[in-house]
Parts: sequence; C-alpha cells; structure tokens
Amino acid sequence: MSVSLIDGEKIFEKTCPHFFSMVHLYISWIYIGFVGFLSIFFRNDITSWIKSFPLIDQTEGFVFLGIWVLALIVPGCVVSFIRINWGWLLLALFLSIVGVCTHVWQKEILEYSLNFAQEQKVCQNIDDILHRYFPLYDALKQKLTITEISNYWLILVSFTGLFLANSYRRSHRYYITNRRIITRFGFWITRERDLLYSKIDDLVAHQGLLGKIFGFGTLIPISASGIGTGSDQAIWMAGAEQKLPVGPSLKITMGGGRTVTVPRAPSFYSLYGVPNPEYLRNIMLKEMEKREYGYTRRAAEKQKE
Repeated sequence: MSVSLIDGEKIFEKTCPHFFSMVHLYISWIYIGFVGFLSIFFRNDITSWIKSFPLIDQTEGFVFLGIWVLALIVPGCVVSFIRINWGWLLLALFLSIVGVCTHVWQKEILEYSLNFAQEQKVCQNIDDILHRYFPLYDALKQKLTITEISNYWLILVSFTGLFLANSYRRSHRYYITNRRIITRFGFWITRERDLLYSKIDDLVAHQGLLGKIFGFGTLIPISASGIGTGSDQAIWMAGAEQKLPVGPSLKITMGGGRTVTVPRAPSFYSLYGVPNPEYLRNIMLKEMEKREYGYTRRAAEKQKE
C-alpha cells in the first residue's frame, strides 16, 4: 500500500524504528533459544547437580523438567509485568505445555519425523546445508537424542521469533512530509495515522540511555484530541478486620490514588525509536512554526481590513 500524497505535498523523510529500539523483543526470543542450548549442552551437569540432593536421585528427570518449565514461566511473568503485556506469559505457558507433551511422546514424534524425512529424501540435503552454514551443527548432531526434542523445539521457536520480531519492527513506517506526519503499521491489516502539523499541540521527544548510545529516540506528536497521552497510576489501599463477639466480622478498607497524564502512545501512533530523532524533530518544528506564524499573520491582516 503506497502513500497517497495530496496536491503540493512532498516527502522529506521516510524511516522506521532503529534496530536497537526493539532490542527487548530480540532478547526475549534469544533467551528462549538460550534455554534450549543450555539444556542440551549442560543436561548431564544439571542432572548430576540434582542427584546430589537426597531423595531426588530417582526422580531427577521430573525435577529437570520442572526446572525447565520454571525457566520459561518465571521470566514470562516478569516480562509480562514489566511490559504490561500478558502475551509473554501466555507464550511461556504454550511453550511449556508443548515442551512437556513432546517430552512425553518424544519417541513417537522422532520415529514419525525420521520416517517422513526418509520418504521425502530430504535428510541428506538438510544435513549438508546445516553442516555448511551452521557452525554448532556438528556439536548438536552428536547430542541428537530423543530426550532433546523439547529443546530443539525451543531453538526453532527462537529463530522463528527473531525473524518475526524483525519483521514487526520493519512493518512500522513513518513518513515526514511538508503537510503532515504519516505513521503506518502492518502488512495485511494496516493501521495508519495522518496528523496535520496544524493539529499538533505539542511534540515530545524521549531518548533513553540506549538511544543516546546508538542514536535513536521516540517522538510523540500530541493532538488536541489527546492522542499521544496516557496515564500513570499510583494506588494504595489499607484494610483491617475485627472479629465481633457475635455475628460476622467487621471489615474496614481505605484507599487512595493519583493519576498523572504523561506522553505515551503505541508504536504505530508515534514515531517510535526512529534514527536521528533530533533531525526529524527539527523538520517537524519548522513546519509547525510555518503554520503557527502563518495563522497569526493572516489573523492580523484580517483585523486590519
């Protein structure tokens, strides 16, 4: 879907989020693959450590599987809480369930996969490609056992997630023209925001430590409708309960809170993590200034008439 320009409009800059602006996505997917790699290469060491505890030497397989599940779910809870997005917890639960199921039916899955690959005559081709382009393939091949299917599953999901994360970043497209700011997101379903400079009440710039190092930042144009703002809430509550001599207990609860409006917008409604934010900000401020002083001049001319 191309950008439809209005009469006399021209594009000054076309950009998308910087690679490191969404590094949290890449780290999350890399961690998933990291769990799989560690489980493959250090399974014997972890199992020996588990056996060192009394009364566990007969159930080390279940204990190892429990640690494996916790290594996914606990970080998923932490990331979901920090990012305020429970999708990461649901992903961790999904990976854990699939991993446990593949561990239970690992023998049947491996036999079916090998039979299918042999029938299609793709084993040798895949083996040659992996040996040529994947340096760790030989080490992984030596550890190829039916007990590692769940970890190969994590590695596959990790690589797929990295590809999808990069595609998600590149699906954000921002256009700075001489008339408006256009933000667009999506491949098949497109979200688009067109904001004329005359409708912008404020332009907020945010640049964190990583942005200062690699040269990117977020620009949030705030309109009169309030798009580009959010709220932070601080809430406290206190309660007490007293058991009465006769009848039910008496409960008293008090609470209070404070809401602060702050600049905040989704990545597809703001210029999220764009390279050279100061340069883009100056372009937009100059266009905003032209319209501000243009309206003032025309209003003064009308008063003189």
